[in-house]
Amino acid sequence: MRMIASAAGVSALLLLGACSSTPPKLNQQELTAKRQSTLNVYDDNRVGLKSYRLNERNNVSWIWSKDKDRVLGLLIDDNIFNVRDLQSMTSRRLASRGGSQFEISVVFKNGEKRTASAGYGWIPEERKDGHFGPAWVLCDKNKNCSARRLVSETGSYNDLGKLLTSVSERDLAQEISVRNPDRFSGIYADVRTNNDSSAVPILDGLSEVVVLTEEQRDDIEQRLREVNRKRKAFAAERERAAQEQEAAILREAELMRKGAKVGTRTNCGQIYQMNLPMVGVQTMFGMQQIELARLFGPSANCRFNNGVYIGR
Repeated sequence: MRMIASAAGVSALLLLGACSSTPPKLNQQELTAKRQSTLNVYDDNRVGLKSYRLNERNNVSWIWSKDKDRVLGLLIDDNIFNVRDLQSMTSRRLASRGGSQFEISVVFKNGEKRTASAGYGWIPEERKDGHFGPAWVLCDKNKNCSARRLVSETGSYNDLGKLLTSVSERDLAQEISVRNPDRFSGIYADVRTNNDSSAVPILDGLSEVVVLTEEQRDDIEQRLREVNRKRKAFAAERERAAQEQEAAILREAELMRKGAKVGTRTNCGQIYQMNLPMVGVQTMFGMQQIELARLFGPSANCRFNNGVYIGR
């Protein structure tokens, strides 16, 4: 009898579930438990990502985390997944009335696939317009998740606790050569990386985020270190060359001043008159009387301001 009663009870529950149009709403504790149930946490939770727009495959951003104990998660369908367990995420724009909406397709390393809508538009549950869809979340090893940012939300200043660092492939691939220094004027410092909200990948329109292997992630950091090493070496070489050039200009100036006479070439032209401490110089602004001690040899620059000599 107990078996029959139990079966009848189960049948009634199944019938009730079949008649219900919406699943029962979970309380906050149940919702948290559901989200945590799919979140895998590893000894090393660092992750590497390749982000780009599908119509601009050469415009790549490399993104990675450095903290082993913090997890970059993806919240989708009320489940949180460690991004390390994903293979890729792709978005495509959907035709919609009012607002911008996208379909986010997620492929897992185990072959599972999920899709969800995202973007900005009407949210029936909240009865208002707003952002919606899957979100990046920041979690610790105890599966406590705090910072959250929708994957398709642009203009957000949420930096997920500065978990991520990014660099563009264009900056990373830019080579510097002392044989062609003028082309790289002003970029001798380290490659510019981002560690703020701009490092968080955005999935809107035709865009894709690919999860890197550990080896690929480490390779990006190694490339960055190597490029910065080359930039520092280039900067040191430029500084050494500039110091040598300055010393040569000063030596030339000293010799010119000691042997100055009519016909001597200076940085601004030939001397046509000696009237020490002044000398007459045929300059681009005509004949000028300039103090000899302020003149340099012909390899130095000559600068005037409003027709008045101001040095090299």
